[in-house]
Amino acid sequence: MKTKHFKAVLLSTLVIVALMVPTITLLSVDLVSAQWPENVIVQGSGVCYSNDKTVPPPSKPYEAGEMPPIMVAKRIGAGAVVAAGIGRTCNGGIKYATQRWTNGELDVLLDCALQWMVENAKNVLWYGSEGGKYSVYNEADKCSNLIATLFDKGYRVESKDIAPITSSLLDPYDILILPGLQIGKGTPDGGDPDLFPDADVAAIVDFVKVKGRGLFIMDSGDYDGFCFHRVSNKILEALEFGFFFQHDTVADPETDPAELKYVTVDVNANAFGADYRTATGKTTITLYKVPSLTMPVPGVTVEIAPKYQE
Repeated sequence: MKTKHFKAVLLSTLVIVALMVPTITLLSVDLVSAQWPENVIVQGSGVCYSNDKTVPPPSKPYEAGEMPPIMVAKRIGAGAVVAAGIGRTCNGGIKYATQRWTNGELDVLLDCALQWMVENAKNVLWYGSEGGKYSVYNEADKCSNLIATLFDKGYRVESKDIAPITSSLLDPYDILILPGLQIGKGTPDGGDPDLFPDADVAAIVDFVKVKGRGLFIMDSGDYDGFCFHRVSNKILEALEFGFFFQHDTVADPETDPAELKYVTVDVNANAFGADYRTATGKTTITLYKVPSLTMPVPGVTVEIAPKYQE
């Protein structure tokens, strides 16, 4: 049986140490706590840990019992943001035959998340394509089975890879889904945030904070070169989200002892997690090649782009 108990940490004193080197800022935050904040929606079970597939190691290597965060949600200004390491889990469809998600799980959780971000949300932009200026491996055609369930639930989902990302591009939509921007070189570099312009970041920040829309941002584990955490973290830092993607892949020795690719993880009864549990009758969800997120901890640095200035 997977344990539900662990020792974790809560925010006590905030000390920010900014050390500028090309394309990264190093943050250190003191945490002293008994559990993760309530905005952690999905986290590893008691047996999950950080499986470092490729260098560099994650900023915070999670050991069994530390229950690594995988999906985090937060109200930001007038809008809301969900950050989740589920990019590869979304695969399955026209250009990717193998479906990596379980029917009645991820489709339900995604619906719950979209409605939590923007009540009665209908218009969704699933951004990017693999060959676009801002390459996105988890493009709509590779995730079309999942997107079809959104259509069935009444959403109008469009796919565009127009770059740059501007306010005029985003304005027609309630929700922007970034299913893993792959800008620069991936694992082990983690992408190049300098190649994602500040103007694009500003448009996303305005979309969320001022216009009250929703951003669902994904990344992937450090299998197969799919981790571009520094690009995603540039956006999360601009939004003052407080959690950041890591360069790792969460392992579950019970669900997938041979390959350590699939994980069965806990969905907490927080925010839209409670809606998922009610709709499915489940307290867990099975995911594929997921990275963790972390809050900076004492003695640990988190790689992000230089602090964005509005």
